[in-house]
Amino acid sequence: MTPLRQFRKIQGHEEVVKRIEKKNLPFERLYDLNHNEIGELIKMPKFGKTIHKYIHQFPKLELAVHILPITR
Repeated sequence: MTPLRQFRKIQGHEEVVKRIEKKNLPFERLYDLNHNEIGELIKMPKFGKTIHKYIHQFPKLELAVHILPITR
């Protein structure tokens, strides 16, 4: 289930959400697409800008971890 379901404007267009979920792409991949690519992906170009706007309202967090032993 895509996290985009929480936005009311998208909830009114159930087919848009179903098309995004049908593609089964990780949400991180959607974050990398521009509005034209998103519109082509769901085959509804007029919703590309709207979906792009909502995708970029989610915070993006990148972590780097280094593990070191506590004792020698």
